[in-house]
Amino acid sequence: MLDDRAADALRATPGGPAQRVTRINHDQNGRAIDYDDELWRHDAIELTLSAAPQRGE
Repeated sequence: MLDDRAADALRATPGGPAQRVTRINHDQNGRAIDYDDELWRHDAIELTLSAAPQRGE
């Protein structure tokens, strides 16, 4: 749910639904090299997800 600050930035209603998208990219040694955390209005995003086995599994 959107807090007051996020709702204001997204021109939405506080307490309204939202989708958080977090991505962490790793180098070939498994070290995190990039981090991105986004908050989207529920009516502004469509997600399609797929999963692949991670190294070592």
